[in-house]
Amino acid sequence: MSRTLVHKWRTQEQSILVGTNTALKDNPQLNAREWQGTNPLRIVIDRTLRLPNHLHLFDGSVKTLIFNEKKDDNIALTMWVKTDFSNLWSGICDYLYSEQIQSVIVEGGTCILASSINQNLWDEARVFTGNSYFINGIKAPEFPYKPQDTSSVDGVELSLFYNMNI
Repeated sequence: MSRTLVHKWRTQEQSILVGTNTALKDNPQLNAREWQGTNPLRIVIDRTLRLPNHLHLFDGSVKTLIFNEKKDDNIALTMWVKTDFSNLWSGICDYLYSEQIQSVIVEGGTCILASSINQNLWDEARVFTGNSYFINGIKAPEFPYKPQDTSSVDGVELSLFYNMNI
């Protein structure tokens, strides 16, 4: 049920963003295959273009933007956008604004999530907390806010946070 809910949310937003590590480790499809609706634009941050072409992100099924520091290119539904990584979020936001993309789901890993939180580039956070704990792995970023709402979805806690500082 929680996966279906996430896929529903994806159809309600214009785009979805991940970083290089999430793309490499999870090989996500970043589509809404478990819910009827429009797939979001896939956005990937791949600074040095180290992602291999066999990943789902390069399957040509959904429009995909690759922000990088090496090249501008366009092949079918995949577009590489050269950007200045010294001010990455500003470059991404400026580009998305110019393309009239006004909503982004950040499903990135620790680095991307922490960076967007620290830059105050969020208005809502939806956090699932399961009842399993992992000893190994990458720790989730610190989220220094209290939820405004919590509910249970298939025995998993869903917490909703709203940014009151924007």
